[in-house]
Amino acid sequence: CIRDRANNEISHLLCICDDITTQKFSLEQREHIQNQIEIERIKNIHQAKLTSLGVMAAGIAHEINNPLAIIAGSVGLLSRFASDPVKLASKVESIQKSCDRIARIVLSLKKFSRSGEKTKFTSHSLLDIVHEVIILTDAKAKRHSTEVTVDSKTHSKVFCDEVEIEQVLLNLINNAIDAVKGKS
Repeated sequence: CIRDRANNEISHLLCICDDITTQKFSLEQREHIQNQIEIERIKNIHQAKLTSLGVMAAGIAHEINNPLAIIAGSVGLLSRFASDPVKLASKVESIQKSCDRIARIVLSLKKFSRSGEKTKFTSHSLLDIVHEVIILTDAKAKRHSTEVTVDSKTHSKVFCDEVEIEQVLLNLINNAIDAVKGKS
């Protein structure tokens, strides 16, 4: 801005413009690509969870059928053992153990199904998480004559989203079972 000294008016005005259209377009394009990548990442995670859930559902159906068969068989025998309190108590205990097994499986499934909820980081026992996953993979392991064992001397806590860690461990154990099946 140049002012005329005689009358203090602006005599010249100099403007410099820089065309940022390309830069702005590139920024918007980069943001769009980043959004697309994030959408694909979420889709892939969701697809992996659905795949795991399908494999797990087949195994869980088999795993629940076993205690149900025990319950059905035991209920049929209850009337026979009405006069023998020891055998009757044994059958009732067998039914209770089978019901507890089904309840643990269902509880693990319910917790796992909440994985779509908002991520919540809290302190969890790593050993407890591993045991939950083993419940969910037990049927597949049995079906392929594979034993999954846990050997831990510590009770470490980890600050995490429990369901995400379960998902990772579930995939690792399922992959390990697939890798060793038929090799024994």
